[in-house]
Order: sequence, then structure tokens, then C-alpha cells
Amino acid sequence: GLCLPWSYSAMTKQTHRRTELQQRIASALQNAPPQPDGTYAAADVGSLLHELSVYHEELEFQNDELRAAQAQLQALNERYADLFNRAPIGYLVIDSEHYVLLANEPIAEMLRVEVKALMGRPLTRFVDPESQDALYLHLRGIGDQTQARSTELTLSGNGRRVPVRVESVPDLHSGNLYTRMAIIDISQEFTARYALRESEERYRLMFEMADDIVLVCSLDDRHATDRIVEANNAACRSLGYTRAELVGSPAALLTDGTLFVPDTVR
Repeated sequence: GLCLPWSYSAMTKQTHRRTELQQRIASALQNAPPQPDGTYAAADVGSLLHELSVYHEELEFQNDELRAAQAQLQALNERYADLFNRAPIGYLVIDSEHYVLLANEPIAEMLRVEVKALMGRPLTRFVDPESQDALYLHLRGIGDQTQARSTELTLSGNGRRVPVRVESVPDLHSGNLYTRMAIIDISQEFTARYALRESEERYRLMFEMADDIVLVCSLDDRHATDRIVEANNAACRSLGYTRAELVGSPAALLTDGTLFVPDTVR
């Protein structure tokens, strides 16, 4: 963090001291009669001049400290901005009305817009219509929460739709509610899920439409024998059992390769 070399109270004391010196100088000049040459008696203002000299040196020292602190603050701000904009995920800060107050470059890149195009705009403008309800439920009552909450929704911008995972935490500051949001692009995960779902659907279709008997068995450690966990329509027709009767029952292959289903399933 930034460690300032002076405090607010120290600056206030310096201001009071300057005011006091000004008043003392004005009083000394008013009360001390001028000399014939137009000057004032050294005894009257000498001590004040010394104090002014010391005060001037202190101000110079404080100015040096101030410049150093300003340089340190600028360096920290630049470092923060660099970390903020180079983060691997998007960041947003929204107000209680869900208007964007702060956004980083990754979230702008997701939406293919400039950061300034996000600022001051309602977040709903960048959320896909099908995800508006999910966003509403996600943010509803967030000010009453103390921990992060998450959801998945789809952002949209410039014709692009991006599935994301959103992690949000409330931030109460000076009586105002803000929400800090981390936005993670899950496009690859979403694509993998979709591919897996399609693969499962294709398998299910092939499984059900097959003309041959297809049984899926799993080893049951308790019985040391295979148990049927799935059966296709052809198996049910050929064996004369319903799927409910076959699933969960033991099965064994005879030496000639035919399937034996014990009478216990009847």
C-alpha cells in the first residue's frame, strides 16, 4: 500500500502555524515604529524573520516529500491499472441501479467493444435476452449477502454471444451499494458440454434403434456378478422382459455366448 510521509493532522498544524506567523508579523509591523531610513528595528522583527526562514525550509522539505509521494502514488496507480486490465478474466463494478461504473479490457474484448462503451451503461444492455431473468435473480437482494454468489449466463455484444460464469460480491461504501463482478469466459467449457450432450444423444438414439440386443452391465462388488444397468428395446422384445425388470437384475454369459437371465427377475 501507499505510505504517505505526512498526515492530514500535520498539514493542518502547518496551516495554523503559517496563519499565526502572518498575524504576528502584521502585529509587529503595526506596533514597531519605523526607523528614519524606513526599516524596522531588528529587535522587533528579528525573531520573526528567523521563524520565517525555518518555516520556509520546512515547506521546501515537505514539498520534496509531496512530490515523492505523488510519484509513488502514480506508480501504484499505473501498476493497479496494468494488473486490472491484464487480468485473465473480466471485471465490472456496477451501482445499485446496475449501471457500469468500472470495467477492464478483458470484458470489453469479450463483447468486442471499447471500455468507454461500457461505462455508464446499464449492464442489462450487454446481457442476452434469454439471460435477463438469470441476471435479475443473481443480483436480487445481493446487498443482504456477505459472501460471493455465482451464476451462468450469456453476454451479447456486436453480434457475439459469450457464455460466462459470473461471481459477484456486494460492496457497501458510505451507505451506497456497489457490486464487484468477476466474469469468466466459459465458451470452451460450454462447447465441450454441448459436444458431450450431442454425443450422448447420438449414443442413445443408436442404442434404442439397434436391431441387436444391447445390454449394459456393471460389476456389483456386493454380489460379485454383473448387473444390468441398461437395456435397449431389442433386448426387451427378444428376452420378453420390460426395461424395469431387466435393469438391476444379474446377468451371465453361457459358454455358447447366449445370455442367461435368472428366473429371479420374472
